[in-house]
Amino acid sequence: MWPCGFCLHRNGDLYATFGRYTDRLNPDCEPVGEYRLPMDLPYNSHAILDNGHLVTKASSDYENSPISVLDPESMQEVCPPTLSPEPSISRLSSVGNTV
Repeated sequence: MWPCGFCLHRNGDLYATFGRYTDRLNPDCEPVGEYRLPMDLPYNSHAILDNGHLVTKASSDYENSPISVLDPESMQEVCPPTLSPEPSISRLSSVGNTV
């Protein structure tokens, strides 16, 4: 078992990425949104870009791990997943709008 990624967004809501889902909770911890990520792999964290988008990457032992970018309000992808050229343990970092 690997812990999830959890954050407080500047919009006041909480976001958690664990397994194949990213969940959005309001300040009272009530669910207000969920997104099922594209591959049946663990996505165990996310990064928040300066523009507010959430970026997450699947954990995998093989190349071509998908990177997904989610809109924090609609909880939908803002672009098709991008394939990463290397294996991943799913931890990301960002500076500004660059992952």
